Amino acid sequence: MDSPNNVYKLTNGKTKGGWQLPLSEVDITKYEDGKDVGLRRIRYVKGVKSFFKEDQSGDLKPLQIWFDNGELIVPKVDKLTNELLRRHPWYGKFYELYDANREADKKLSELRVKGEARKLIEESDKEKLKAIALAIFGINAFAWGDSKCELELLKYADTNPTQLQNELKSKDYESKYLAALAFSQNIVTTNPGKTTVIWNDSTKGVILRLAKGESGIHKLGELLSTRTDESELILQEIGARLDKKTVKVKKSQSEIIKEQKRENARLKAELKALKASKTAVKSELVEATEIYKKWYLKEVPVNKKNDLEWILQKNKEIKENKE
Repeated sequence: MDSPNNVYKLTNGKTKGGWQLPLSEVDITKYEDGKDVGLRRIRYVKGVKSFFKEDQSGDLKPLQIWFDNGELIVPKVDKLTNELLRRHPWYGKFYELYDANREADKKLSELRVKGEARKLIEESDKEKLKAIALAIFGINAFAWGDSKCELELLKYADTNPTQLQNELKSKDYESKYLAALAFSQNIVTTNPGKTTVIWNDSTKGVILRLAKGESGIHKLGELLSTRTDESELILQEIGARLDKKTVKVKKSQSEIIKEQKRENARLKAELKALKASKTAVKSELVEATEIYKKWYLKEVPVNKKNDLEWILQKNKEIKENKE
């Protein structure tokens, strides 16, 4: 059954407190007999036929429109208010008419993108995951073990699935790995203003320039993947400097291996728990959905199919009624 109300929701992320829609000194295009007669000043008053000020008579007191906790509920029979809200210049920019089906489609699309990103992680080998972790998280990821890389990328898939997909589908992850290695071994670095990638020696020679906010590892990896004369020379120089580079290690090799094994074991356990948790939630959702269909003799509403809390509450209500 259709709701008797229209629900308008803010699109600026505000979900608490009040938010006032500006109505004073606002002009909206007016139409007469289907023809555009230009912009006219509005005045929002209840009980009149038009919200255009020139169509109103008498000493009328204008009203205000407030959103409460991010939304505004307006009866569909209130044609004046609904028309004003949909023709206001801020409609579609700061608020929109909520559509349950459209919202469900949006959430389903987001879940599919996350699922695709997770699948790409599971299908990638360790070397590629390491390179992608370096490209996304920077030098800090260089010391991570395989499990840590996979775990952090799985978490990242839930918040930035599209960006992660693009990285995982790229063909230049080996170049990104080499770029990260060059940074981690202090063969290359960025200048103090982070506007260029330079050789980390007495020459401070410029390798490439960076735009504001660009990652040095990412851009150097892109350059090395182009396979031009310039990139080949840089690649060879990095290789030569890596061969000469010696790293002073404070811990013995055996201590490092033991520590890495302990860290990998801990991260594998955390990763296993994360996957098991998601599987358990999915199984509970399937079971609750089946009970709902059995008791209500119908499918769960489209916009509630993934809302486990809502389904469990509905099942509890009908169970209490049966008892």
